[in-house]
Amino acid sequence: MNINFIQILLLRSGKRRYRIWLIISVIALLQSNAIVAYATPEHVPEDKLGRSEYCGLCHTDIYQQWNASAHHFSSFNNPIYRKVILSTVGVSNTEVLSFCAGCHDPILKSAGKLAPLKINSWAANSGITCLSCHRITEANDRNGEYTISEPLLHPFALAENPTLQKAHELLLELTPWLHKRVLSKPLYKEPEYCASCHTLDVPASINGHADFPLLTEFQQWRNSPFHISAQNHGGGKRCHDCHMPEVPSNDPAAKDGLIRSHRFAAGNTALPAFNRDIEQLQEAERFLSSGIVELEIVGIRRNADSMFQPLHKVTILPGDDIELKIAVQNKAVGHHFPAGTVDSNEAWLSLVGKSASGEIVFKYGVLDARESLPLNTIRFGAKFIDKHGNITDRRSTTTRAVAIKAQRLIPSGKTITVTMKTNVPQSTILPLQLELRLNWRKYDPQFIDWVFDGRPTPALPITTIAKVRARIPTKPEVAINTSN
Repeated sequence: MNINFIQILLLRSGKRRYRIWLIISVIALLQSNAIVAYATPEHVPEDKLGRSEYCGLCHTDIYQQWNASAHHFSSFNNPIYRKVILSTVGVSNTEVLSFCAGCHDPILKSAGKLAPLKINSWAANSGITCLSCHRITEANDRNGEYTISEPLLHPFALAENPTLQKAHELLLELTPWLHKRVLSKPLYKEPEYCASCHTLDVPASINGHADFPLLTEFQQWRNSPFHISAQNHGGGKRCHDCHMPEVPSNDPAAKDGLIRSHRFAAGNTALPAFNRDIEQLQEAERFLSSGIVELEIVGIRRNADSMFQPLHKVTILPGDDIELKIAVQNKAVGHHFPAGTVDSNEAWLSLVGKSASGEIVFKYGVLDARESLPLNTIRFGAKFIDKHGNITDRRSTTTRAVAIKAQRLIPSGKTITVTMKTNVPQSTILPLQLELRLNWRKYDPQFIDWVFDGRPTPALPITTIAKVRARIPTKPEVAINTSN
C-alpha cells in the first residue's frame, strides 16, 4: 500500500490522533521487538552494525566527516593495517587477530567472523562504523574491551524499499527522542569511552613475556593539567574537546548550529595523503600547527664556554663553535607529545643557519636525498624491544614488545630542554639568522616502502608544528627571537 495513502487516511482522522497512533506503534514495536530487533545474541550480525551510508542519508555532514577519518580507515581498507596483519598474524592466529580487531575491526569481531578471515569482504573494509560506536553500552578502560549490543532501531530503519524508508522517516520525525535514547548516551562524552581503545596493554600470552603497557594516553591525561583542572576548578578538557571540536552544521543532530566534528583530527597525516583527501589533510595539519607545542631558544654558548647566556649577550664570530639550548613545551596536548604509535611516528627538530646574505651556512636535522633523517637528529618518540632485545620497528612486531628501549616524550604541560651543536663557517657574513622547527611526519619512509612493497605512493606530508626565527648579533645587543 502506498505510504501517501496511509498518511491521508490517518490525517483525516485528525492530526493529533495520527501522531498518537504513530507513537504508540513505535513503542509497541520497540517493546515487542517484533520488527525492530531481537535479544542480542553472543554475536551481532555484520549488517546490524554496518550500513554507515544509511546513517548518512540524514546525518550528511557527520557521515562525510567520518568517511574521511582514520576511524573509517581503521580496518583492511587501511593499507598499513592490512600489511601489518597479513605479514605477522596471517589469517589464522585468532588470539592476535582478536586482540587487534577489538579496536580495528569491531564488526568482524562482534559478528564472530574472524575465522576464517575474509579480508576483502565489505565488513572487513568498513572500519569503525557509526553503529559500532553508537551501540557500545559499556566500556572498560583498555584493549578494546567494551560491550556492544544489537541496535534497537525504529521500524524499517534499514529497509531498502522506498515506501518503508518513507515510513521510517515519518516515525523518526515524530519520535526523535527514541532514536536519541538508543544511539546517544552520556558515556560517549567520557574519556573512559575513548580509553577502551586508546589504552593498550600487550598481554603476556601474545608477547611471550609479561603484560606490557603500549598505549597509555588515558592515564597520561588523568595525570595532566587538563584533568586535574577539571577536578579542581570545573574546567579542563576531555578527549572530544580537542579531537571532536564543535563545527558549524545544519545536521539534524546540531545544537545551536553546531555539531561535534567526526573527522577525529589528530596526527595521522598519512592516510589522507594516501586517499588524496586534501580537506582531511588540511584539518590534521591545522590541528598539529595550532600551538599545541611551542619552541624557544633559551640560551647559547660559544667555544665550550661554561655558561649558556641569552642570545643578545653573546658575540658570535666566523669560525666559532656554538651550542644552542632549546626549550620544547607541551603546551596544549592533553597527554604526552608525541602520542599514539610513538615507535613509528617521526617528530624532530631541524635547524638552519643563514648568513646575512641569505646563504645557508649550516643545517641540522634536515632530510637527505632519500627523505631520511640524519643519525644525530633530535627526535621525539620511543622505541620498543621484544623479549630477545630486537627493536620492534615495523608495527608488525609491536605486539611482541616487552620493554622500552629509548624514549623522549613530553608530558602534558611540561617542558624539556635539548641542545644542538654546530660550527659557524669562516666565510659566514654576520649577523647569523637561525630558523628552528619542530617537524612532524606520520611514519618514516622506510616503513612505508615496506608496507607498499615498492609500489608508488604519495609523498608523506611533513608538517611544521612550531617554528622560531632568531638573529644572533655580532656584538651584544637586543636579539630577535620570535615564533612565526
